[in-house]
This record gives sequence, C-alpha cells and structure tokens, in this order.
Amino acid sequence: ILVRGVDTIPFEKFTVYNARTLYQVLREILVNAKKHSKASLIVLQFEQKGKKVSVRYSDNGMGCPADQKFGVGLNGAVSRIASLGSKFIFMPKAGHGLQIRFTIPF
Repeated sequence: ILVRGVDTIPFEKFTVYNARTLYQVLREILVNAKKHSKASLIVLQFEQKGKKVSVRYSDNGMGCPADQKFGVGLNGAVSRIASLGSKFIFMPKAGHGLQIRFTIPF
C-alpha cells in the first residue's frame, strides 16, 4: 500500500465525526480489497482542496463489472460519505483494477 499526500492534510481540523467517518470508510475499502481484489498494489492519495480532503483509492486488482452491487460494507461507506454532503465515486473496470474517489470536509 502506497500512501501519498497524507502528511499535508490538517487532520487536527477535522471534527470527531468526520475523522471517524474517514477511518470507517477507508477501513471498509481496504477490507474489501483484501477480500476481493487480488491486488498487488494499492495507492491511497490525499489532497487538500479548500476545506475538503480529496481521497483517491486505486488498485491493480481484478476489478469488477460496472453494474456490481455493493454489499453491506460499501453501502455503509456510501451512506457515511453522503451524510457529509459528499459523493462516493466508484469506478470499476472488470479485469483492470478499481478506483474510488470521495471527499471529506473539515
């Protein structure tokens, strides 16, 4: 797992709720990767954009179909991000890895 940009993020400015949301969403994404992706490389990239943090996950795993149904865990991640007024963008490519993007305000 490569992590980029995390050292530039002002995590001390996050509310407790937003920090927990970030933790839970990242945990769910990484649990799914371990269970399903068969990836040998995962990249987590963090970038501050105004008063939000943009998080981008990508892997080189087996991907999934574009019409993939989410299980309980990823549905929970989508709901958590939506509760902050943000979008959870899921970009699968069957056989070519996965990208996920979302933002968290602080």
